[in-house]
Amino acid sequence: MAVTLEINNQIYSRWTEVRVTRSLKRACAAFEIATPGEIDPPILPFASCTLAADGEPVIAGYVDVVRIEVSARETRTRVVGRSKTADLIDCMLVPFQTNQFSGSALDAIARAVAAPFGVVVVVGPGVVVGDPFADATFEWSEPAFRFLNRLAKQRGVLLTDDENGNLVLATLGTANAPAALATGPGGNVFQAHGELAGQQRYSQYVIRSQQGLVHTKNGQVATQIEGQAADGGVPRYRPWGGIAESALGTEEAQTRAGWEQAHRLGGSIRATLSVPEWRAGAGANGGQLWRINQLVECTVPRLGLADTLLIGAVDFHEDGEGGRRTELTCAPPSAFTPKPQPGKAAGTTWAGIHHQHGGHR
Repeated sequence: MAVTLEINNQIYSRWTEVRVTRSLKRACAAFEIATPGEIDPPILPFASCTLAADGEPVIAGYVDVVRIEVSARETRTRVVGRSKTADLIDCMLVPFQTNQFSGSALDAIARAVAAPFGVVVVVGPGVVVGDPFADATFEWSEPAFRFLNRLAKQRGVLLTDDENGNLVLATLGTANAPAALATGPGGNVFQAHGELAGQQRYSQYVIRSQQGLVHTKNGQVATQIEGQAADGGVPRYRPWGGIAESALGTEEAQTRAGWEQAHRLGGSIRATLSVPEWRAGAGANGGQLWRINQLVECTVPRLGLADTLLIGAVDFHEDGEGGRRTELTCAPPSAFTPKPQPGKAAGTTWAGIHHQHGGHR
């Protein structure tokens, strides 16, 4: 597999180290590549670039850093860059004459915000952008991505990037990865790390929301709405409480508390699985590149793992020591679900995960 960096129609390909990282939670892929000696013609920061594997784009973006490392034995040049969406993360919304996009839907707002940065917005399959926002106001010093992500959460939408540097409005992935992940005879996983963490899990979750006067079932009047959820896998008293971002009804508060419990439970379970090469399955060029936001069947008996997980991060590596390999960070899908918006019912599909991972093993 040839890894190339194209800048101004110049192809650079003599790399001894390559690392590419893409995460569902960061919305901005990054790369770092290195080569002995100096690069000619030289590469400079801000250069528009495309990193490709066998001609297939992996990242389209810009060079951030060029680092020259000099020692008694050798000179080495490193080039660090990120996806085009980096400017949305770094930069503020100062060019806009108004700080309101009220009356516009999520995709329209995203396109208006991304356009000055040269970033294309793609609405992924199955995404429902929802009704126009009655109030979509940003602070003058607020980064563009933070503003868009705040709105996206209200619509239950994930923001990520793709190989062409586009900002993608996505839902939780339902497509299967091109291959399963497994250890043992015939398996493709040569190294695995499993983690069960407890510091972000709580025995009880309470969400409170201020409302106007609400008549309860017994005829009383309440001004404070409360929703609760429990995590039976936490063996000691560890309460957690939060205030809802907007006014919620009783059912919505219950949904929000249930999401908090499921989201934290999902985030506490993580497997990092390493496989050879950058591609999975069979076919042209050895198969498809591994991608985030795909479901993958993971079977690692020594970790007690036999689940369908979501690929949350992909790290492509290549160097002289380990060759070419991919690290896939996987977790239950609930680790990536956006907060439910008022009026949307929460899913109940995490009971099985809770049963498998929630108690003492």
